[in-house]
Amino acid sequence: MRQMKISEVMNEVISTIKSDKFRSSYYQQGFDSNNEYKRLPASEQTFCIKAVDDMIANSTWICPINTTATSPSFNPYKNIVSIPCKDRYSNKMDIMTMFGDEHMQSFYCDLFHEMTHSTKKVEKWSKQRKAGGKFGDRDYAREELLAESTALVISKLFDFSPSIQKSSIAYIGGWLNALKGDTAILLDKELQDDIRKAANFIINRINLQCTKPILPKVM
Repeated sequence: MRQMKISEVMNEVISTIKSDKFRSSYYQQGFDSNNEYKRLPASEQTFCIKAVDDMIANSTWICPINTTATSPSFNPYKNIVSIPCKDRYSNKMDIMTMFGDEHMQSFYCDLFHEMTHSTKKVEKWSKQRKAGGKFGDRDYAREELLAESTALVISKLFDFSPSIQKSSIAYIGGWLNALKGDTAILLDKELQDDIRKAANFIINRINLQCTKPILPKVM
């Protein structure tokens, strides 16, 4: 199993966000018009991560995961992750054109994002993460960057399609815009440490569902 360094992923994110080609392809045309994946009807989208599905079915995540929601979220007051069911993702319309099993990969990517939010109370985090924040302020933006960067890292480990990964990077770029385009925050050691902890926490829980580890820890 290949190991991944958080610092390398963040440098890749910054390079991609700064690319003029990336900005125009995402915001104007959608991704990968010549995608090697073929468009599949919902009935043929069979991609799944059994260990994650088992975690949901057996309620072995650190909090309940509700799969009947209308949109992904984490409620810190009720301590519950909510996400639409897979059928809703099968019919998902997005700014990017999805092919093959990408709708199902999008389901898991959104789930990893919300699962990251739910880890806030179970590990020792940096003072910045503990600070919380109100919608739109720097601390809130940092938490969104943390959650989506963690989702991106795990998506890479599962070898999700380039389009799904680019969608995550675009989301990260959106929150960087709220910080006046300050990409330096992605190189912050405390943020990278928090991403590493969150990713490894989720990876460990996924591996516990298996007879042997299916994902390596990140560095």
